[in-house]
This record gives sequence, structure tokens and C-alpha cells, in this order.
Amino acid sequence: MVDLSPRELSLPASPCRVAVLVDGDNVPFAQMAQLEAFAERKGEIVIRQVFGDFSRNPGWANDTCYFHIHCTTTAGKNRADMYLILAAMELAYRNQAAHFIVVSDDADFEPLIAHLRLNGFGAERIGKVKPPPVLENMAKEASAAKVKSAPKPLGSLSKTDMEIRDAILAAGETKRVAVQRLGSLMGQKRISAKSTGSANWSKYLAKHSNLYRLEGQANARTVLWLGSTPAPHTAP
Repeated sequence: MVDLSPRELSLPASPCRVAVLVDGDNVPFAQMAQLEAFAERKGEIVIRQVFGDFSRNPGWANDTCYFHIHCTTTAGKNRADMYLILAAMELAYRNQAAHFIVVSDDADFEPLIAHLRLNGFGAERIGKVKPPPVLENMAKEASAAKVKSAPKPLGSLSKTDMEIRDAILAAGETKRVAVQRLGSLMGQKRISAKSTGSANWSKYLAKHSNLYRLEGQANARTVLWLGSTPAPHTAP
């Protein structure tokens, strides 16, 4: 005999509907592939919106996946934040998403996250992808080394370096002078190597290798000026 009594149907559970709301003034488009991979673990992304002044963030110009809400910063730097919050509240009111992911490093969105959770929605804020500490430290060290090795611009020369430069350039067109001769010239100006914190002029010059190059040995050592030559003064 065939059993015709009604039975409960076992329907597959619907995936969680996810809304991704991006602070475009805070997060570059280049990082969205990694951030979206995280969002997809929460369910099906049904809403993608980005808020920001896109004239200042050209990386978002070629994006076609997100609905762009342009918020010019001339009307206030927090305008994009306000539009994002209003959009999240409207989507929640209309029950168009069950889980909200706000992409921003701005902690000012935490009250919005708390409010959504209080009303039964899943909600979280995720920030920009940051490099591992080891890579970040290597980048900082490389940047510091680049700054350290860069020649000083003319306007940032100390008085001592300007006096040394003038003494070397006065010696002739080769931009070179004997270190002993330089010591005598600096003595005439009442400037000693010890006043700079160095035991002698050779050690001072060696510490400022971005400005000077020492050549030769011992008493025959010369110094070459590596910086730019100041423009001649023209009388009015």
C-alpha cells in the first residue's frame, strides 16, 4: 500500500545573504580581491557598494562589480562615512542582507556594527590587508636607508658643510682639495673638527659620504665635493 501521508520536505538551506560596504576613501581597490575572498566565506555576496570621492581615488575608476556612491570631500571629509551608515541601515530595514561586512580601517564604524548585531544581523568590520611584520620592517629599513643615503639638498646644508664646500670650490675647478689644506682653511674660519664631534676632518668627511669623497692615503689624502655648485650671485 502506498503511503500518501504528507511528509516534511528536506530543502537545502539558503546561503546567508552578505552585503559588502566599502569605505573607498580608506581602502584601495587593489586589495579588494583578498577582502572579497574573506567575505565569500560568510555566504553569498548579494550587495556590493563603495562610498568615496573617486576623483581622489582613481584606483576604483575601472571597477565594474561595485555600485559607486560618489561623495565629494569638498562637502565634508566624513560624507562617505555617513552615506555608508545610511545605506547599511536602509538595507537592514528592508531585510535585504543578513550579514554586513564594512571594509574600513576607521573605528568610527564600530557603533554601526554593534547596532546591527543588536538587531539580529551578522556584522563585522575588516580593514586593509597589511604585510606580515617581517616584510613591513624590511620595507621600513629600506626606506630609512634610502633617506639616509640620499644627498642633502642645498638648502639643508649645515653652516660647517657650507664653509667646507666654499673652501673646496675656491681651490679650483676640480672640486678637490688636500685634507690638510682644508684643515688650515677651516682653522682660519675658527672652525675645528672637534667642534663637530669628530676627532679630525678626515673622520668628519667620511661620515658625510653623501657630500664628500676621500681619495688617497695619509698625508696625501684629498677630498672631493660631491654636492651641487651654488649659482653665482648676481648684483641687482
